[in-house]
Amino acid sequence: MTAPDLAAELCTRCALCCNGALFDFGPLDPEEVPQARADGLTVLEAEDQFGFGFPCPALAGTIGSVHPTRPGTCRAFRCRVLRDAEAGEIGEEAALSIIADTRAVSAGVMPVRKPISEG
Repeated sequence: MTAPDLAAELCTRCALCCNGALFDFGPLDPEEVPQARADGLTVLEAEDQFGFGFPCPALAGTIGSVHPTRPGTCRAFRCRVLRDAEAGEIGEEAALSIIADTRAVSAGVMPVRKPISEG
């Protein structure tokens, strides 16, 4: 499987980087703000710094609806499972097993977390 195909397979089964399980804030470069707003992201601003809160409002299940125009911070992020799988250090099935286990654990934690947008 090619690296882009592997990333697509693993990322669309996971989405923990988008759903608020791992992060509550993503930085934006100033030039990304108009597109982020057009994509429906709630842009937060403080002292000329910009970002958006997680869970990402563009996430539908485990698929991002703004994938082609996603912010650079999202485009650049590669979790350890993905990096290890792309490097051949773990196989696809092992990566999918880690994702399933981690999603199961996070499901128990997520109901008690409050999104950053809720203060």
